[in-house]
Amino acid sequence: MGVPDEFAILSAVWILASNDERSLITYRGIQHRLHLPEQFDVRGLIGQHGELFRLNMPLSALDPWKAELRAGKGLPLAT
Repeated sequence: MGVPDEFAILSAVWILASNDERSLITYRGIQHRLHLPEQFDVRGLIGQHGELFRLNMPLSALDPWKAELRAGKGLPLAT
């Protein structure tokens, strides 16, 4: 695989966050879903373009999401 196109990745992340039932996604989840190489700096890329994303979230939204994941709901499908 060649050098990933950063703007294509940004667009894909924005689409995932906008179209998913839940707008929460982890950096590792992005890497997995977009089949990015392990060494690709997803966090750095998102951080450089923070105007496109909500980088922080209130615990009132995060805690219920974590509880659902721990209960086995909303987990990514194994490929």
